[in-house]
Amino acid sequence: MGTTQPNQNGPRLKQTLTLLFVDTETIWRGGQEQVYSLIGGMLKRGHRVWLAAPKSSPLAERAGSLGAVLFPLRQRFELSPLAVWNLFRLMRRQSFDIVHFNGQRPLVTGALAARLSNSACILVCSRRVNFPLRTRFSRMKFNFFMDQVV
Repeated sequence: MGTTQPNQNGPRLKQTLTLLFVDTETIWRGGQEQVYSLIGGMLKRGHRVWLAAPKSSPLAERAGSLGAVLFPLRQRFELSPLAVWNLFRLMRRQSFDIVHFNGQRPLVTGALAARLSNSACILVCSRRVNFPLRTRFSRMKFNFFMDQVV
């Protein structure tokens, strides 16, 4: 654990990662199913996995039963000062290698928290649709705030 392994396509990667998945939904849909599968796969590979999500959400309940560390997070609006503060505090206490945002709502909040906390993590988000980003704000969220878009 903690050693590096070669990566043929780029820099050497740490063998064990600390990942934070952020999901703000209180319901179970396809995006939550995908994050649940990712969490299970990452845990099976020996990575440390955290989930920031509403406490009583189906994803939090299921991910907790897999062994993910749960961090209660509520966010009802795209920019929530309280959610920024809570994620900021978490990112100051815990060093994450990758923070994965599931959906659009937590992008701005999570990016602000990461920048304010001086976190060196990679910010990744999932975008499960293929239509063009029409507004400047949408393009900024995906193209400026995130390091990678899946």
